[in-house]
Amino acid sequence: MVFAGLIVVYFVYPFIRGLLDKVPHTVLIVVGLICLVIFLTDLVVTFATLISVRKTLADFKGKDATEIAREEVIKKIKKKSYLFNRLLKAFPKTDKFNKKEFIEFKKTVQNIRKKIKDKTDEYKDSITREIQKVKNKNTDK
Repeated sequence: MVFAGLIVVYFVYPFIRGLLDKVPHTVLIVVGLICLVIFLTDLVVTFATLISVRKTLADFKGKDATEIAREEVIKKIKKKSYLFNRLLKAFPKTDKFNKKEFIEFKKTVQNIRKKIKDKTDEYKDSITREIQKVKNKNTDK
């Protein structure tokens, strides 16, 4: 580990420093500000998503896993799918928090993802078979 740090300090850093010295100071400031804006935007979106997840879980607190509750969860996921999926990908080991509702919600999302993937694969296979049939008909002529 120490050896890798030495390589970075003595070889990689001078190379990167040389590249950065060639870039005008104002450009570095602009790039830094852009990175800051991206970071702050990500922070706000993540915070808003966490609040939304909390509210969504509160809506389902005390409900059993009936089909009606499942349908409602699916509707809420579809409304906010990108942000929820992003959050679940960011925290893949949510089981450690022992939040029963969030774990159930995560399992529901994973099941929906699997069903979507299975359907997509099924459609791809079907389309591939149809294309092959058309190709075979064209080669027979």
